[in-house]
Amino acid sequence: MPESLKIAIIEDELAHYRLMERAILKEFPTAFLRHFPEAGSCLETLTESPPDVIITDYLTPGMNGIEFLRTLNQWETTVPVIMITGQGNEAIAVTAMKLGAKDYLVKTGSFFTLLPSVIARVTRERKLSESLHESEKRRRHLASRLITAQEDERRRISLEIHDDLAQNLAALKLRFSLLSDRLRKDQGGLKMEVNDTLNLVDRIIEDTRRISRDLNPSIIHGLKLSGAIRWMLSDFEKTTHIPMALDMVDVDSLFCEDDQIVIYRFFQEVLSNIRKHAGAFHVSVAVAKADDTVTLRISDDGRGFEMAEVLNRHVAQRGLGLAALDERARMLDGSLNIATQPGKGTCITLEIPVRTCSAVRSPEPLFKASLPMSQPLRAKKTS
Repeated sequence: MPESLKIAIIEDELAHYRLMERAILKEFPTAFLRHFPEAGSCLETLTESPPDVIITDYLTPGMNGIEFLRTLNQWETTVPVIMITGQGNEAIAVTAMKLGAKDYLVKTGSFFTLLPSVIARVTRERKLSESLHESEKRRRHLASRLITAQEDERRRISLEIHDDLAQNLAALKLRFSLLSDRLRKDQGGLKMEVNDTLNLVDRIIEDTRRISRDLNPSIIHGLKLSGAIRWMLSDFEKTTHIPMALDMVDVDSLFCEDDQIVIYRFFQEVLSNIRKHAGAFHVSVAVAKADDTVTLRISDDGRGFEMAEVLNRHVAQRGLGLAALDERARMLDGSLNIATQPGKGTCITLEIPVRTCSAVRSPEPLFKASLPMSQPLRAKKTS
């Protein structure tokens, strides 16, 4: 227990306050107690000198304990509150706990003996919560740094592919072309093999360009986010032969370039998962805006999966697909929801608040468990 433990006590009966004071100081001799005869005067001091714990009687002049908790929630303070009352009321107790009270104590014969142990528990829980919150902030910071490093490395590899490999392939194609031109007319079979090799080199060059574009989304600079998404979906449809349906509003002006890259990577990850695992016959993509929220929805009519089974796997066996989606959703302050069932496809929805790049990113976990789809997107074709 910290030596500087500060406790605010809201109690209009001085005799009760003195009894609490004696019980608390007996257990925590160095604690600093501050007495408030009513809740309003306590609220006035919270921003200047917030206590470690607040103990409030339910019935106090001007504002009862429930009203006090509601006010604290509006202020979004994290100071834990212990509510006490002379007469227990189950409905009030339930309401208090729902509003965030850490405990609800009735002033029975054992109250003054019990109070210090409750204070100790509430203080420990707050320290643990703050420690977990700080750990999550550090983890989020490291995850963001890691993704930034990944983007830098992808950009470097993309440039090497573009500058070295692509140029070497172009030189190889030129040499084969020159070789083809030098062949005699009676070397038709060899000329055909050379032409086949030229076609192969052309396909390799095209694949190399696609890999380079995927690694470094420089396409965003030219086409902006909306155009880059359309190009990505068109390329997906061309390479997988899976029909695509797109309904998208223009969102280019709503996000800075860093966030546009994160959104672009989100689409890449989802489409990669569909290509590798879904066995889909059709994919539908929708990008919509309502008020200050952009909603991205990608649905397929593939085989789906059992979310509970995936979440129950050991971390090392889950793969990186869902984790990558969750991480990118967090980076955007977004809310991610995956609705799926075996044989009924998968629908992935990401809701993103419109914001500036300077906005603070939330460290709170955002991933929601699977919600069953009401019906498949489209019945599978029979073979």
